[in-house]
Amino acid sequence: MKKYDSNKIVSIDESSFDTHIRPTYGWSNKGDPIKKIINIPTRKRKTLTLAITKKGILGYNIISNSSSAINFEKFLKES
Repeated sequence: MKKYDSNKIVSIDESSFDTHIRPTYGWSNKGDPIKKIINIPTRKRKTLTLAITKKGILGYNIISNSSSAINFEKFLKES
């Protein structure tokens, strides 16, 4: 890595966040049945794609749902 100028390195990654994640099972006292959670609200997902350098953020994009290769390519072209 020493042969590369750290000021010219760009890191790009994406991460998804769900708004309604919760366990479908819980714990109980020994001998009691574990109750299954039945009513789980509709999940909403947001995905963040971010490009960052040593000097700061170059660009970011937040979309609804999951990302795809098409979304990622569009991000690269626009950032």
